Amino acid sequence: MKVYSSNKKLAKAAASAAEAKRLYGADVGKALGLRIKQLQAARMISDLTGSTGKWAPKKHNLKGIYAAHVTPNYRLLVEFNDDETVANLIDIVDYH
Repeated sequence: MKVYSSNKKLAKAAASAAEAKRLYGADVGKALGLRIKQLQAARMISDLTGSTGKWAPKKHNLKGIYAAHVTPNYRLLVEFNDDETVANLIDIVDYH
């Protein structure tokens, strides 16, 4: 699956593990790299939902967006195109 981000900070973090650690800290940066590798290796959303990261669709005002655990407090929000071949990294949010 192709992965890109319209969020400039997240795009920099996705391009480099060192940059991810610098921008988000060691724990979040390392886990973010793992989630991005999962996205790149996946062919479709169903490849993600049964894997680590607890990928799950969001509801209500975030309908159409999936969230993955990055750390216990942080989630990566991702939107997929209609044929599930491209993932847009939207943001990393602190749920607590």
